[in-house]
Amino acid sequence: KEIFDQPQTVRNALHVSHEQIHTIAKKFIEKKQSYCVGVGTTYYVAMVGTYLFSQYANLYVPSVSADEFPTLIPVNQDNHVLLFSQSGETYDTRMAIRKAQNNGAATSAVVNVVGSSISQEVDDCIFQGSGPEICVVSTKAAVSQIVILWRIALEVGVLNGSLTEEEAGAFQDK
Repeated sequence: KEIFDQPQTVRNALHVSHEQIHTIAKKFIEKKQSYCVGVGTTYYVAMVGTYLFSQYANLYVPSVSADEFPTLIPVNQDNHVLLFSQSGETYDTRMAIRKAQNNGAATSAVVNVVGSSISQEVDDCIFQGSGPEICVVSTKAAVSQIVILWRIALEVGVLNGSLTEEEAGAFQDK
């Protein structure tokens, strides 16, 4: 069922407003260093982000597991942290948000549940709209997050001059 839901999941991710994508993309430009953070399946999404930002925005954005972030990464007001959670309630991810915010970093998230704790705690949030996961394996939520992350990386590439708007648009039109 989850696999058969993926085409609609991708369509939903492509319909997230450009304004929401742009708002988060600007933080990658405004801050000295950004991080992609998740745990479990969303950590794999974060790792994909490292490659997307490198390829399309010529920017190094490390991926960090949310359970290690509070003790591993010394963040401050010059940083931006983009976090991923399907439920929006992931404990380790919430602890990463607290560490980032307590040290003045900007925070953004991509979550699947409107009104979740994480969506209320971060500065900016995108709701991916992939619907509930019926099984343990998170397939459609991960695919949705990767599509949104790809759109953010393309927008960062446009903002920092690594891509033209036409080049970025060509990826989204296919």
